[in-house]
Amino acid sequence: GRPLETRWGNRSILLSGQDDRPQGVEAFALETYGADGWEGVHDEGGVLKSLFGLLLYDVIFMPVPGVFVSEFQDSPLDLRTPDFYVNRRGTIEAVLQSIAK
Repeated sequence: GRPLETRWGNRSILLSGQDDRPQGVEAFALETYGADGWEGVHDEGGVLKSLFGLLLYDVIFMPVPGVFVSEFQDSPLDLRTPDFYVNRRGTIEAVLQSIAK
């Protein structure tokens, strides 16, 4: 595939290696690796995020001082920071050990 000169929004558009059809980089990667026998899905990390939420729900919502300041929050304030792991290290490690068994 080769890139087109135009852009669609902020997305790069590539031409399919099979039939010169315009497509996004995600579809191009799936097509390219699919030709080599690989299987994939473009889901913006949805499967991994769902597994994270399901397997670590109790860890995410465990009482940690200062991370829930409003009853309207849907996640702790430290969720996307290194402190999330630091504040819950022992519990996270225990959950991972139980999953590994």
